[in-house]
Amino acid sequence: MKTEKVTVTVPSIFGYEEVVVEAVGTIARVRKFPFEKVSKLKVAVAEACINAIEHGNQKDPNKDVTVTIVYSDDAIDVSVKDSGDGEVDPSFEMIDLREQIKQKKIGQWGLHLMRSLVDDIKIDAESGEGTTTTVTIFQN
Repeated sequence: MKTEKVTVTVPSIFGYEEVVVEAVGTIARVRKFPFEKVSKLKVAVAEACINAIEHGNQKDPNKDVTVTIVYSDDAIDVSVKDSGDGEVDPSFEMIDLREQIKQKKIGQWGLHLMRSLVDDIKIDAESGEGTTTTVTIFQN
């Protein structure tokens, strides 16, 4: 099994997620992943990066987002790690929109979106150690 790995580190500044998305897209094209899967992966990765910048790193440009892209066994795993406090609810269950409005607590849409776009998603959060969101697509 051959593994190929690329790591990209960007500051927590909106717009830099595009650097990561382009890297992911390039690797997926080189490895001949289906266009539709690559498109969905890119959206999920952009969302994971935006979450890391906004929620994990609180938009602090001095805190990095580190992205590791791994190709092996006809799969691409993209891990997005922030430098935040690691306090995240990895639940994908969203409260009904009416209930969210009533509680004045809108959220969890990004995680739900990511889950709908990729073959697998995993969130690892450790208090004080940041959060890592890993999204995976399989070639077939």
